[in-house]
Amino acid sequence: MRQTFAIVVERGPESYGAYAPDLPASFVTAETFDGAVRAVVESLALQLRLYAEMGDRLPDARPETAPGLERAALTPTGAPADPNVHFVLREVGPEDAPPPPAPTQPAGDEPPPPPRRETFVIVFGKGPNNFGGHLPDLPGCIAIGHTLAEVREEMRVALRRFAQGMVDEDEEIPERRLSPKEALVDYAESVWDDEESWLGGETVGAIAEPMTVDLQPPRPQTRRLTAMFRAGLKRRREFEETAVQRLPVAPGSSWSGSYAAIFDELLGEIHAEVPDLPDCRARGDTAEETTRNLRARILSILHESLEKDGAVPLPRRSATRALAHHNRRLVDFGLEVPDPKATVRWVAVELKAPAIACAS
Repeated sequence: MRQTFAIVVERGPESYGAYAPDLPASFVTAETFDGAVRAVVESLALQLRLYAEMGDRLPDARPETAPGLERAALTPTGAPADPNVHFVLREVGPEDAPPPPAPTQPAGDEPPPPPRRETFVIVFGKGPNNFGGHLPDLPGCIAIGHTLAEVREEMRVALRRFAQGMVDEDEEIPERRLSPKEALVDYAESVWDDEESWLGGETVGAIAEPMTVDLQPPRPQTRRLTAMFRAGLKRRREFEETAVQRLPVAPGSSWSGSYAAIFDELLGEIHAEVPDLPDCRARGDTAEETTRNLRARILSILHESLEKDGAVPLPRRSATRALAHHNRRLVDFGLEVPDPKATVRWVAVELKAPAIACAS
């Protein structure tokens, strides 16, 4: 089945970086615009073929996000935010992938191993606005829905994917399983924050039910998809790194600068991030507290860079480009853009290098 995917192409200082937000593992780099688009199409086709070989439902392309992608590249006044970013639509299907390599051993010599049957106890709870499913034996495997029947079905899908992923990665599935009574006790002892609860508020009751799923033997396609995701993430970081300019700071001297930071409100807190400094995030109850926490985080990152190579990464994004970068990242998670609550603040820092250089 062929689908239309939106592809983001960004021109960097040394190459083009491109990917499809619906499958971020497709991130590639190339010397030309057309070469980057072709490489993304090949990556998409291969991923779709691997999903099809595993018998999983193919990821849905969302061409309707293309207008969102275009809006993400615009300022609030409608002017282009970043002329180096472009968006194209391409139709892709599993059949576009190159043929799989021939098997190293003749097929059919041994019958395939039977599916592995596993049973877990699921705790279902009812909140004021929805229902939720929780699996104590596999923390992180949860589901939410409007009705109990909907949550049961979602939980069955989530359990199979979660447990099958563990089998594919050769991870041990816990042998000891909680009984329905033990699962309810575990649920009752859990501390749920009203703002972060998977039910969206205080629960008013719960039931525990066994659920059985059949798991296939380890699938090599999953490992290939995992490898593609890790490789895509590495290429993305390397592509971002090529745009970073570093300024040497002599021992005992000072450097000051300002970084564009995105401030956003989430669950009653103020969250902030600096697009120019990966993993530079902070949060607080007020914008002032968040600013203080973010400034401390920026200084920590700059000191680490100074100790490593005697230089600091310079700010490179304007307020407009920082906001466009934030909005494009939201598309990766399937969210509508632009973010109406996001604002840009400049965070000034002053760094004093130690009198003795630490870099080797």
